[in-house]
Amino acid sequence: MRLQSGVPAINTTEPIKTLTTRLGLLILTACLMMGCNPSSESPAAETEATVESSSAPAPESDEMIADLDAQEATELAESAAQVIVYSYRSEQVVQPLLDAFTAETGIETQLKVYPGDSLLAHYHQSPDTAEADLLVLVDAMRFQILADANILRPLPHAALEQIPEGFKARNDLWLGLGVRARAALWKDAQFAPTGPADLIPLAEQGRVCVREGMHIYNRSFLGWLIATDSETTAQEWAAAIYPQRATIAGGDRAQIAALMEGHCDVALINHYYLAMLAHQDPELLNSLTFGWQDPDTPVQTNISGIAVTQQGENAAAADQLAIWLSRPENAQRYAASVFELPVNWQTQPEAIAPHVAVFSHLQPSSVYPADFADQWQTASELLDTVLSNVDTPTTP
Repeated sequence: MRLQSGVPAINTTEPIKTLTTRLGLLILTACLMMGCNPSSESPAAETEATVESSSAPAPESDEMIADLDAQEATELAESAAQVIVYSYRSEQVVQPLLDAFTAETGIETQLKVYPGDSLLAHYHQSPDTAEADLLVLVDAMRFQILADANILRPLPHAALEQIPEGFKARNDLWLGLGVRARAALWKDAQFAPTGPADLIPLAEQGRVCVREGMHIYNRSFLGWLIATDSETTAQEWAAAIYPQRATIAGGDRAQIAALMEGHCDVALINHYYLAMLAHQDPELLNSLTFGWQDPDTPVQTNISGIAVTQQGENAAAADQLAIWLSRPENAQRYAASVFELPVNWQTQPEAIAPHVAVFSHLQPSSVYPADFADQWQTASELLDTVLSNVDTPTTP
């Protein structure tokens, strides 16, 4: 898919130093907009993005609290303690939604932010002190890790029925509010890959940029390859890519910068990093292509979303929050705030926020997050084996 913005293309003769400076300023601006530390390459810093988004008019009370009449809703609001929310995403992303929920329902909330994988670590190291009623997380595999640890309970049907199949767990333990695509990004058409296998010869020349280490995005991509083809294919792909990739430290934004600087010919990224930068400078979209060579070739899709916990003490109120967040207008508001596609973007293209509409024609793989999330152990072991023989990269 060629990204078009309707503005003049970048001057291809512009010196790389100028391009690099401009991209650096964009990253700084995006970071400031997201409230993160621009020197940090932590996963949390890379996924906390906000955009002004208008709220839909408040529905009638019988629509706000599914299956409860006004009296029951009032009784629930008066009797429930605060719904405790643990979030991977930043306060500036999640708190406005929680405030709107409280304004509509009277149910109070308390937000605790756990950046990166510290939320998973908290449950692993101190499960008895974890008090969350509802979790906001990124990546289906993270949800599956918690599900396999018996942390989650089924979401209410009224929430699940609002989410398309594939973007929610088969056992009802998690659901997606927003969708991200992971695929190739390139500048020069001569390097346009038709699919993941085309990255192998480029990697052998050190011309592929992909984030380092055991990050969940790497494991999820391998899990997708396993579910799409086979474990053998995924192992061969990882063994070819990671030992010989361009040695760029950092996350997806660092890989985009390295591509612009000429350190690689193709970068493997999540679309919303590019969307954040393009929101600041649409001209970037005229010089870059995201996806695969054939726009009809499916891309890997993943989710950010919610789950409810078994040990939470405010189950009924947490269920109402899950239902409220899953309502199309609220899920769309969430997705727009983090530059993701709404879960219903294929059937309701009008739901796509203007600043991410350029990605609306991406075709999701028939292997959905619900199909590869349970491959997290196999993918982790596979990647760990491959990386054990790879030196830690440094930025050129």
